[in-house]
Amino acid sequence: MYRLLICCLGCSLLIWTAHAHAARDFIVGVLPYQGARALVVEHQKLAASLGQTLKRHVRVVTARNARVFGQRMLAGDYDLALAPAHLARLAQAEGGWVPLARYLPDTPAYLLAARDRAGEPLAKGAVIATPDRAMLLTLVAEGWIARHTRLKPSDYTVLETGGHNAAVQAVQQGRADAAVSMLAATRQVRQEHLDKVRIAHELGPVPLLVFMARGDIPPATRARLQRTLLAYPAPPPLHIAAVDPSALAAMNAYLPRTRELILTTGRPNAH
Repeated sequence: MYRLLICCLGCSLLIWTAHAHAARDFIVGVLPYQGARALVVEHQKLAASLGQTLKRHVRVVTARNARVFGQRMLAGDYDLALAPAHLARLAQAEGGWVPLARYLPDTPAYLLAARDRAGEPLAKGAVIATPDRAMLLTLVAEGWIARHTRLKPSDYTVLETGGHNAAVQAVQQGRADAAVSMLAATRQVRQEHLDKVRIAHELGPVPLLVFMARGDIPPATRARLQRTLLAYPAPPPLHIAAVDPSALAAMNAYLPRTRELILTTGRPNAH
């Protein structure tokens, strides 16, 4: 009788755990490339499509900045993440995350300077404004400066502004000599601010966001998620394409710097 009771309790616990897991929201983490409310609204239709596929409620969340987003991704706080390619590669290498799809085409990145100030903005002592130090855009800019100038990292200062519009505005206000930006982000910058800057240097193409599935999600579920993502109508001129596990290898050059930015700080408090 005692063994039968223990067996029944064990079965009940397994059933309860299965129901609890099924009832839990499916969490989609999105890189904070704009305000949290705007991100949630922008991804509502995608969440609805994923919810129909999974037969579960899908909740879209973001984080305070790219650094915290990367930390939460590695901690497994998200089931699916819409991440920049360098954080996607880090999560693949460190946590077994699996790439499912990505936005195409890549977007050009620029170093912007004030239109009314002639000359080279990259000199010793320069201040370079960026939306977020842990963004791939910033790492691309740092790499370009290392390859194309004589400046060392200690020769310039990176000013973290919290947004693309704020980075461009810092140049206008004289708080920065240049700002890093990309074509895909220009819709987040006021036209009056864009009119007052010029392209000082083109830094090259930057990959757009990648859909990554947490490593412990069953392969069959990952396949269903991928089919849903590939069928989702992205806003023109973008489209969503499949991505294989080796596609992120180009980000290996940024892995040491990405690890330094993401893994050397403490685990963020949940909120």
